[in-house]
Amino acid sequence: MKLSNNKEKSARMRAKRIMAFAAALVFAMAAFMGCNKNDNEKNAVTHAPEATNDAAKQTELPEETKAVEAKLDSPKAICEFVMNSIEALPKMEKADGELVEDVFGIDTGKLKAYELWLSSDATRADEVAVFELEDDGYKEELKNYLAARLLRAASVAEDYSPEQYEIIMKSTVEEKGDFIFYVVGDNNTKIIAELKKLISN
Repeated sequence: MKLSNNKEKSARMRAKRIMAFAAALVFAMAAFMGCNKNDNEKNAVTHAPEATNDAAKQTELPEETKAVEAKLDSPKAICEFVMNSIEALPKMEKADGELVEDVFGIDTGKLKAYELWLSSDATRADEVAVFELEDDGYKEELKNYLAARLLRAASVAEDYSPEQYEIIMKSTVEEKGDFIFYVVGDNNTKIIAELKKLISN
């Protein structure tokens, strides 16, 4: 009996050692796999900004391409650009065809398209006007008429607002391709320079 008991104790001790060794082996493997996972995550975090930067470089357009895409090709697009560019722009109202023809005296039949916006504030002289010609022979007549209109507006403003008078006097009638245009408003000189670059024809 005593010999049998010793054998049982010896077998139990051997089993315990085997189980302890197996548990240690499993723990070591788990720790190794965990370290590899952390290293992979660190690498992913480190390399992610580089991938993002590469993508940004690929999607960023050359300045020349941006300029081409920003071209303005209609009176509406030109007026929207101008009114978004004028500093402290007052509320503006669009002149309808009847006003353009009857009050301004412009022959809309010789125009392909046009936009004329006026300040709704009677104390402000702001105006944005763009005319796209259908009849090229009407160009000089229209330019002369618009130049005379600016002089008349300046004459009126001189009596009530030296500031508005100065703004109008800085305004000039310009042309680019089939477009005749003028801008009355703050920083109009800068806006006109930009328009000449961006108008498409």
